[in-house]
Amino acid sequence: MFWFSPFSWWQLARLAELAEIISDAEAIEIIDDRLSYAEILLDFASTVKPRPAELAMARASTV
Repeated sequence: MFWFSPFSWWQLARLAELAEIISDAEAIEIIDDRLSYAEILLDFASTVKPRPAELAMARASTV
């Protein structure tokens, strides 16, 4: 019933965004250095391998 509701899709996206924000805030608090955290994220993002074309069409990249 809720599958086709635009509100439920928006809410799912918003919850994922909030989870990411909270995760980043906690990591910055633990590391206590924004620059180091940014370098960690860039290092992680640079190691992500591109998906085959068939899978790339199925889902948008979020990195």
